[in-house]
Amino acid sequence: MRKIIERRTGLKLKDLPKKVGKYGGHEVGKTYYCGYWQQTYTVLEAKEVNDWRGWSVLCKWQDGKTNSHSTSLQPGRDFEVIPA
Repeated sequence: MRKIIERRTGLKLKDLPKKVGKYGGHEVGKTYYCGYWQQTYTVLEAKEVNDWRGWSVLCKWQDGKTNSHSTSLQPGRDFEVIPA
């Protein structure tokens, strides 16, 4: 799947570890390709929250919009973008 996305988007992608860590595998400052939305986003902030989610990340999407979410990265569907 990664090779297909790389050819289609021109991005250089890195597979994620099979087991995601804290904040659903997100790291501040890194850019990820979301296989569900088929867009990239950069993580601006990651924090623990005191509700059912436990954590949240603030993301800036490729269209410039920002939002927060608590969806873990899915290895095999989502990828880390390697900077050019």
